[in-house]
Amino acid sequence: MENTRFEQPAEERLTPETAPKLSYREYRNPGGDLIPLFHCSSLEAAEDGGQQLLQALEHCEQQVVGVDCIRLVDGAGKSGAAIASMQFAVLGPKGCIIIIHPFLFPAKDNDTAGLPRSIITIFSSSEILKVGHGALEIGDSIHECFGIEGHAFFELGHTHSRIQEKTLLAHGYHDTNAQAQSVGTCQTMAWGGVDELIFSYLAKRLDRDMRKGPWHTVPMTEEMMEYAASRALSGRLLKNSWDFLRFTP
Repeated sequence: MENTRFEQPAEERLTPETAPKLSYREYRNPGGDLIPLFHCSSLEAAEDGGQQLLQALEHCEQQVVGVDCIRLVDGAGKSGAAIASMQFAVLGPKGCIIIIHPFLFPAKDNDTAGLPRSIITIFSSSEILKVGHGALEIGDSIHECFGIEGHAFFELGHTHSRIQEKTLLAHGYHDTNAQAQSVGTCQTMAWGGVDELIFSYLAKRLDRDMRKGPWHTVPMTEEMMEYAASRALSGRLLKNSWDFLRFTP
């Protein structure tokens, strides 16, 4: 697959395992409103959700979407080809979060497995940057599962094992006693004191029980929707933090 990929530099930006598990409900759009969540369990609803994302991008200077996906897990605990859910987050005055379920959508004459056109537009566009932990893998997955040539994926993430093994202190700080510090102290140094929700993303990724949950179940439970939405939003917020660190002396 020919992908336009934006690699994060080798410096690793990780957070303590003890980070608080917050929720997308803690985040507010610029107007102070809760960011709306749209859970789309039909192809038609997913098309409408994708249109919501595109409309939100029209009100943003940066064409950036936070992306995340959860694969169906078989009885052996291994990920299969089918994607149980995809999550998308756009910030800004019209910011929103969309959750869709591709495994429910029927294929149409070899036509991208029935994914809604609005979502295909987002994945295919080289002008819309797709960011998140595992974003490059998502690009490969949509090509494998749906035959879509994706472009402009920006990888922010690391595997679970690397998250467990390492702790980052940003801005060149390195303290061998970092893991003994309080979460609040680590927050101040890592990522320049950015919102705790960003830390919750990595903390939630360590929650293997949740990741192995019944993701084929639709409608999703409130807990599952909160988990999925927080992953996509946190990935998008991490991109803001990464941009801030890049241009901070």
